[in-house]
Amino acid sequence: MTRRGHAESDRPKDGYTLDRLVDDLKAVLDTLGFRRATLVGHSIAGGELTLFANRFPGRVARLIYLDAVLATDGLEQICC
Repeated sequence: MTRRGHAESDRPKDGYTLDRLVDDLKAVLDTLGFRRATLVGHSIAGGELTLFANRFPGRVARLIYLDAVLATDGLEQICC
């Protein structure tokens, strides 16, 4: 998944809150029909994974953090 504002994804002016990025992740998993997934996150994606797992624990098989931020505190605006 390419997060909003990166690579070939759309670049809206807003919508970069952690809550919104978690909603985007859920939408991708729903669209692909994945009921449960192993999620891998690098850097600031760690905050997204942590929040996703807290909000949707039944959707997570395991989390893999690669040099990632684990806490979501203070990450209201993480991009551009």
